[in-house]
Amino acid sequence: MPTERARIQQLETLASEQGQAIDSVARGLANLTVTVQQEFVKVNSRLDRIEDDLTVLKTDVVEMKGDITWLKMDVAVLKTDVAGLKTDVAGLKTDVAGLKTDVAGLKTDVAGLKTDVAGLKKDMIEVKQDVAELKTDVAGIKSDVAALKTGQNRMQLTLEMLLAYLRERL
Repeated sequence: MPTERARIQQLETLASEQGQAIDSVARGLANLTVTVQQEFVKVNSRLDRIEDDLTVLKTDVVEMKGDITWLKMDVAVLKTDVAGLKTDVAGLKTDVAGLKTDVAGLKTDVAGLKTDVAGLKKDMIEVKQDVAELKTDVAGIKSDVAALKTGQNRMQLTLEMLLAYLRERL
C-alpha cells in the first residue's frame, strides 16, 4: 500500500494536473468568450444594418403604397376613359354603318350619273354634228342671202331703171 506521502504526492500531482486542466479550460473559456463577444459584435453590427435596411424598406413600402394609390386612381380614370372611348367607338361604328349605306346610295347614283353622262356625251356628239350641219346650212343660207341681196339689188336697179324708163315715156 502506498504510503501516505505517496498518496499526498499522488493527490498533489492530481491536483496539479487538474489545476492545469482547469487553467486550460479557463483559457479555452476566455478565448471562447472573446470569440463569442466578437461574434456578438458582428451579429449586432449585422442587426443594426438589417434594422437600417428595414427602416429603408418600410419607407419604400410607404412610398410604394402611395404610388399604388395613385396608380389605382389613374387606373380608375383610364377605365372611365376607356368606357367613354367604347361609347364613342360604338357611335362611330353606327356612323360608319350609316356612311356605308350613304356610300352605297352614292355609288348607285354615280352609276346612274355615269349612264346619264354617257348619254349626254352621245347627245353632245349629235348636237355637235347638228351644229356643224347648221353651220354649213347657215353658211349656205348666208351665201343664199348674199345672192338674194345681190339679186334684190339687181332687181331694185332694174326696177328703178324700168321706172325711170316708164317715167320718161309717160
